[in-house]
Amino acid sequence: MYKTYTIKAYKFKEISKGTGSISYYLIDELGEERVVTAKAKRGIIKKIKSVQAIHHRETPLVKALANSSVNDTIVVDFSSFNRKFPRV
Repeated sequence: MYKTYTIKAYKFKEISKGTGSISYYLIDELGEERVVTAKAKRGIIKKIKSVQAIHHRETPLVKALANSSVNDTIVVDFSSFNRKFPRV
Protein backbone atom coordinates (compact mmCIF):
# COMPACT_ATOMS: atom_id res chain seq x y z
CA MET A 1 0.00 0.00 0.00
CA TYR A 2 1.42 3.34 -1.08
CA LYS A 3 0.45 6.60 0.61
CA THR A 4 1.43 10.12 -0.47
CA TYR A 5 1.97 12.97 1.99
CA THR A 6 3.03 16.61 1.73
CA ILE A 7 4.84 18.08 4.72
CA LYS A 8 3.32 21.43 5.69
CA ALA A 9 5.34 22.07 8.86
CA TYR A 10 7.10 20.43 11.75
CA LYS A 11 7.72 21.45 15.33
CA PHE A 12 10.32 20.15 17.78
CA LYS A 13 9.53 20.31 21.50
CA GLU A 14 12.53 19.79 23.75
CA ILE A 15 11.84 17.67 26.83
CA SER A 16 15.42 17.36 28.06
CA LYS A 17 18.69 18.57 26.59
CA GLY A 18 18.83 17.35 23.00
CA THR A 19 15.80 15.05 23.20
CA GLY A 20 12.11 15.60 22.80
CA SER A 21 9.25 15.11 20.42
CA ILE A 22 8.77 16.21 16.85
CA SER A 23 5.34 16.74 15.32
CA TYR A 24 4.96 16.65 11.55
CA TYR A 25 1.92 18.38 10.04
CA LEU A 26 0.94 16.55 6.85
CA ILE A 27 -1.67 16.52 4.11
CA ASP A 28 -2.39 13.17 2.44
CA GLU A 29 -3.38 12.45 -1.17
CA LEU A 30 -7.06 12.94 -0.29
CA GLY A 31 -6.43 16.41 1.18
CA GLU A 32 -6.87 15.21 4.76
CA GLU A 33 -4.68 16.84 7.40
CA ARG A 34 -2.77 14.63 9.78
CA VAL A 35 -0.29 15.10 12.61
CA VAL A 36 2.37 12.46 13.27
CA THR A 37 4.45 12.71 16.43
CA ALA A 38 7.72 10.90 17.10
CA LYS A 39 10.51 10.83 19.66
CA ALA A 40 13.52 12.78 18.42
CA LYS A 41 17.13 13.57 19.27
CA ARG A 42 18.98 16.64 18.08
CA GLY A 43 22.69 16.97 17.48
CA ILE A 44 25.01 19.78 18.52
CA ILE A 45 23.90 22.09 15.71
CA LYS A 46 20.22 21.49 16.59
CA LYS A 47 19.59 19.39 13.50
CA ILE A 48 17.40 16.31 14.00
CA LYS A 49 19.78 13.38 14.45
CA SER A 50 17.35 10.49 14.94
CA VAL A 51 13.63 9.81 15.20
CA GLN A 52 11.60 6.91 16.55
CA ALA A 53 7.90 6.36 15.93
CA ILE A 54 5.69 6.43 19.00
CA HIS A 55 3.07 4.25 17.30
CA HIS A 56 4.55 1.08 15.80
CA ARG A 57 2.50 1.22 12.58
CA GLU A 58 3.87 4.70 11.75
CA THR A 59 7.50 3.50 11.56
CA PRO A 60 7.85 3.62 7.72
CA LEU A 61 6.27 7.07 7.61
CA VAL A 62 8.44 8.48 10.41
CA LYS A 63 11.60 7.15 8.75
CA ALA A 64 10.65 8.89 5.49
CA LEU A 65 9.77 12.13 7.28
CA ALA A 66 13.13 12.23 9.06
CA ASN A 67 14.90 12.75 5.73
CA SER A 68 12.44 15.29 4.31
CA SER A 69 11.84 19.03 4.48
CA VAL A 70 8.82 21.32 4.62
CA ASN A 71 6.83 21.33 1.33
CA ASP A 72 8.35 18.01 0.24
CA THR A 73 5.94 15.41 -1.09
CA ILE A 74 6.83 11.87 -0.10
CA VAL A 75 5.45 8.50 -1.13
CA VAL A 76 5.65 5.81 1.53
CA ASP A 77 5.35 2.11 0.70
CA PHE A 78 3.77 0.30 3.64
CA SER A 79 3.56 -3.06 1.78
CA SER A 80 6.62 -4.83 3.21
CA PHE A 81 5.91 -3.44 6.67
CA ASN A 82 2.31 -4.72 6.53
CA ARG A 83 3.49 -8.18 5.46
CA LYS A 84 6.01 -8.33 8.29
CA PHE A 85 3.61 -6.94 10.91
CA PRO A 86 0.06 -7.93 9.91
CA ARG A 87 -2.86 -6.27 11.65
CA VAL A 88 -4.40 -8.50 14.27
